[in-house]
Amino acid sequence: MENNINIEETKLNNAEDSTFLAASKKWLDHIKGSVATTSFQRYESLLDIYINKSFGELAIKDISAADVDKYIEEINKTRGKNAKDGKSLKPSTLKFVRNLIKN
Repeated sequence: MENNINIEETKLNNAEDSTFLAASKKWLDHIKGSVATTSFQRYESLLDIYINKSFGELAIKDISAADVDKYIEEINKTRGKNAKDGKSLKPSTLKFVRNLIKN
């Protein structure tokens, strides 16, 4: 996926954007208009529902590859069960979440 959150490319590593949540918001602003509306909405939704709940308040510099691997392992185990309705994510959505965060 070419639109992964790329901290280097979007220069998200400065003090005011030090949390993953701030970086993801800046990244969304960066890609808005350059991707299809449905793609943008999907990125935004997956970040809000899954990824930012786990990493949002963490400083980017404190997120290790092991943290990401552990998160991916957890969503693989639970198949991304939605707390609201208990339904599992489709395999394609799980893959999309993994690709969105793993960069």
